[in-house]
Amino acid sequence: MLTRTGASCIKTGERSQRFPTQSRSHQLYNITRITTFNMSTAHESHVLGGYKATLSNPNTSEEAKAHAEQVLANAGVDVTTNTTEHDNRVMGGYKATLSNPYTSDEAKTHAAEVLAEQGIDATPATSAPAQGDEHENRVLGGYKATLSNPNTSAEAKEHAEEVLADAGVTGVTKKGASPTGISEHEKHVLAGYKGVLSNDNTSGEAKEKARAILSEAGELH
Repeated sequence: MLTRTGASCIKTGERSQRFPTQSRSHQLYNITRITTFNMSTAHESHVLGGYKATLSNPNTSEEAKAHAEQVLANAGVDVTTNTTEHDNRVMGGYKATLSNPYTSDEAKTHAAEVLAEQGIDATPATSAPAQGDEHENRVLGGYKATLSNPNTSAEAKEHAEEVLADAGVTGVTKKGASPTGISEHEKHVLAGYKGVLSNDNTSGEAKEKARAILSEAGELH
């Protein structure tokens, strides 16, 4: 016979098997914990969704998009669909750093150096006259740092030298001819062509052009 005495039980002969029920407070605790977890997950999803929307918003700055991409990457969200687009966004973030009045001078110098290493002109199309000299000095400082960086490619150093020469910076690029008759600038240029020859991914046409230039300079051994 089935009876109830505060909790469900099944009576079989002289023995009873009891099935204790959860207390009201324990049930409420479990419900609260599940609800809190769901709310936390939903909140996180909304936040990450906001960062995704930032990436697709054409009115959002490149600096904000670069930050959103970093946050999503840290959360394990794969948002990089195009390598070129990703690189452009990163470089755009560095450009935005240069024009941000709240960014430290150290960060701006680093941004200018990174852009110089990539062969990107860090000079904005327009700039305020009052800040023009300061910005130009910071950009040129980045190019100077490129020349002294041993990890910078010969091509990036060549570009930095050209920019500094155009800006009339002395003591950096056109130092005069060396004892061999080759200027520092020409040395970097020829080193770049030598790098082309040793690069397995370079096309045959590019290597042929590099050989011709090195041969004319007497650098092809």
